[in-house]
Amino acid sequence: MRGSGIRQAEGGCHPRGFRKAPTRVPTDSFGVNGSVVEIANIPTHGLWLFAHGEELFMSFEDLPWFKDKTIGSIFHVEEPAPGHFHWPELDVGLTKEMIEHPERFPLKAKESG
Repeated sequence: MRGSGIRQAEGGCHPRGFRKAPTRVPTDSFGVNGSVVEIANIPTHGLWLFAHGEELFMSFEDLPWFKDKTIGSIFHVEEPAPGHFHWPELDVGLTKEMIEHPERFPLKAKESG
């Protein structure tokens, strides 16, 4: 949709205005040199992780660790090594492969409840 500020992406719409300032990983963090990693959007069915110019969709169905968590804890993402993402407040660590192919990693968190 031209001019609307909405871009179609796999799995739904992505409002351009809903972006957090990028998190810059310190240059001394395990060899990652100033990489930009951020949460780009949190629709109702998952979240979008932006890393190295690419957006990765993370479904709450496949990765339930993020469902019903605070925005601050979700936005606090780090990349301690290339392709390895860590949410310290949630004690969750995922690789790019785990995000892109959750079916290869069938273990899911038990939802507390």
